[in-house]
Amino acid sequence: MKSFSSQRTMPSNPSKRAVAATFALLMSVGAGGELLQPRGAQAISPNQQAQALRAIQSAGCELEFQGLSSARITCSSQAIARLVQPQLNNSSLKLYNSRGKSYARFKIGPTSQQTKKISNIYYNPSGPLNLKIMPDNLNSRSMLLTGTREGLRLTTSFESSGTEFQVEDKWFGSWKDHAVPDLHWNNGRVTANLILNRNMTLSNISNIGVGGQWSIRSGFDVIPDSFMNNKVRERLNGVFQNYLPSINTLITQQMNTLIRRIPDARAQRAQFSFSNGNISATVPLTNRAISDPPRSATQRLTLSKAYRIKDDETFRNEFKNYNESSTINVEREASATAFKPSGRSNSPRHCAGGEVRIEDWDRVEVDNRGVAKIWVSMELYEGTSCNSNDLDGRRIGVRRNGTSVGSPFMIVRPGQTISKTLRVNNTSEGGDYGRITYTFSNRNR
Repeated sequence: MKSFSSQRTMPSNPSKRAVAATFALLMSVGAGGELLQPRGAQAISPNQQAQALRAIQSAGCELEFQGLSSARITCSSQAIARLVQPQLNNSSLKLYNSRGKSYARFKIGPTSQQTKKISNIYYNPSGPLNLKIMPDNLNSRSMLLTGTREGLRLTTSFESSGTEFQVEDKWFGSWKDHAVPDLHWNNGRVTANLILNRNMTLSNISNIGVGGQWSIRSGFDVIPDSFMNNKVRERLNGVFQNYLPSINTLITQQMNTLIRRIPDARAQRAQFSFSNGNISATVPLTNRAISDPPRSATQRLTLSKAYRIKDDETFRNEFKNYNESSTINVEREASATAFKPSGRSNSPRHCAGGEVRIEDWDRVEVDNRGVAKIWVSMELYEGTSCNSNDLDGRRIGVRRNGTSVGSPFMIVRPGQTISKTLRVNNTSEGGDYGRITYTFSNRNR
C-alpha cells in the first residue's frame, strides 16, 4: 500500500497559474479582510480646496474645481482693477520741455522709468500770432484703474495749479518766450480704454481721450478747449500705447498670483479668457499618480532681434537700428505663448526718419519632444509721423487674434540656435523697408 505522500503528483501548468493567482489575491487582502487599493492619483484634499477657495474669494474672485483635473478662477474686471491698483499707485507720468522740445517721462508699476519725445503743439490763428505750446513740468496727480464690460479703463489726472503749458511766439524767424501768456490746463485728465479680446490680448481699438479746460493766466479763454485736448491726445497716444501692454502684464501677474494659491496648479498651462466684463483662468492640476516619476518638461527659449529700418528720402536716406532680446520658459505641450503678443506689437516703438514704423509680434509652441516652433508677423507703416496708421506692407504668420498662419517661421530643436531674416518692403510707395534678423535658441531647463 502506497503512502499518501507517494501518491502526490506535481501540478500541471494550468494549476500553477491558478495557485499564483490565488496567492496574489491573498496578498492583496489586508488584516481586516479588505482589498488593498492601488496607489492612485494625488488629489487636492477638501481642506486644501477650502483654503484655496477662501484665499481667492477674499480677492473678490470665484474658484471652481472641475473634477480632479482642473480648476477655474473667474474675476470681474472690477476685482482685477482693485488688485492692480496698488501697482498703479507707484506709477507716474510727467510732461515737460527742454530746449524747445517736449517730452513725456513715465513709469508703470515695477517697470523702469522711460522717456519719450513728443511733438510740440503748434497753433496758428488768423493774424500775426504763430504759437508753439509745450508742457511745463506737468505731473500726474493720480492713476485710477476701473473695470468695464469691454475691459478696463485707466484715468490719469493731472495737477491743476501753476503754469502748466509754456507758450512761445515766433518773431522774425526765432521763438520768443514771455511774449504771449502761458496756458493753464484745469482739471486735465487722460482716459485710456483697454479693450480686451476673448484671449486676453489687447484689441487694436484701445484708445485714449483727453479732457480739461484751457485758459491763459488771467482766465481769458483764448484757445478752444476741443482744439487743445485733441492736440494733447495726438501727442500722448504713443505714450499710452506703451502704457497699455504694461498694464495688461500686471493683470496677468495678478491672475497668476491667484493661481498659485491652488495646490498642484500648473500655472504655465493656464488659459486666460475674457468675456462680458469677466476675466477667467482655466488651469490644469498636476493630479499625477504617486508612482509616476517626475519629469522635466520645460524649455528655456531665447529670442534676439536685430531691427533695420530704412526711410527712403529724395536727397538722403535715413536708417535706424534697434536690438531686443528676451527669454521665456515654456512647458512642453502647453498652450501657445509668445515673446511679444499682438497686443504689444508696437512696444517699444521702432521708427526711422520720424515717419517709417514697423510693428512685429509672434507665436510660440513647444511639442512633447521639446521642439520649439515660432511664427512671426511684421507690418510697415509710412506717413507724416511715427504715429501713422497708414499700412504700406506686411508679412503675416500670426493673426492679430493670436492664431498661426501657414508653416512656422523657424523650428528649433533642444540644444539648437538658428538665425533667420524677415524683410517687409513698402509696397505702396517703394524704397522704405523694415528688416528683422531673428536668433532663436532652445535649451533644456
